Amino acid sequence: MMDQDGSTTRRTVLKLTGAALAAGGLGAGSAAAEAGSDWAESDVSSDGTLTGTVISSHGPVAAGKGGVVLARRVTGWEPLIEVGPTTESNPLNDIAVTDDGRHVWFAGGSGVIGRYDVEAHQLTDYSAPEVEEEDGSRSEKTSTWESLDVAGDAGEERVVLANGSGEVLPGELTDEGGVDWGTAVEPGAGTTITGVSLYERNAGFVADTEGAVYETSDGGESWDDEGPSAGAERRSPDGCTAGRPTRRPRTSSCRTSS
Repeated sequence: MMDQDGSTTRRTVLKLTGAALAAGGLGAGSAAAEAGSDWAESDVSSDGTLTGTVISSHGPVAAGKGGVVLARRVTGWEPLIEVGPTTESNPLNDIAVTDDGRHVWFAGGSGVIGRYDVEAHQLTDYSAPEVEEEDGSRSEKTSTWESLDVAGDAGEERVVLANGSGEVLPGELTDEGGVDWGTAVEPGAGTTITGVSLYERNAGFVADTEGAVYETSDGGESWDDEGPSAGAERRSPDGCTAGRPTRRPRTSSCRTSS
């Protein structure tokens, strides 16, 4: 992502660095070395696939299958968590970090959501949150989380998660350490959301497996279609036809943005 002046944001640098570590520093070093880079292979004390890496205030942290969360130490990669926040070894599909690098968030199978404080060495479990649906009902979210991102410093962060059912769930950390979850919204037609990126506390994008991209400017409460095909005529899930349909909680109406 770029700032309005075209410069790369600190968040993007951290995410790009983490992605590079996942691709190069955690097992793909040979290909990088052949290309003439300085990447080197690094042994990891985990048999499961690692799905993401971030740079925390205490160094790189990775998450992956089996619920493992690893930290890079002087002596190599060591486990912070071996079986996930629920101790049931559910796979972790994505990982994110607060702007100050202190809180590392991860999410995955069976509604698992966790946060690890790298300075206090404390794990908090937020799995299977009970949230309000678009129709006003409440349910416990135990579906698989495919992606997440976090914005803000530790203790004041906003987190946005997305699952395989095409739902996006925003949440904001409370003063008591809990999470005030918002409404679970489907930006599209229920297509799996595979990527979440917050470039500001209240602004970001999600993308799905059909190539659609949706943008929020209110912290995930609503989403506007901003994908490559947004300018073309397309039919929205509620039957409306519009250039850029907007999805908002508890409505089936369709409006066109200018």
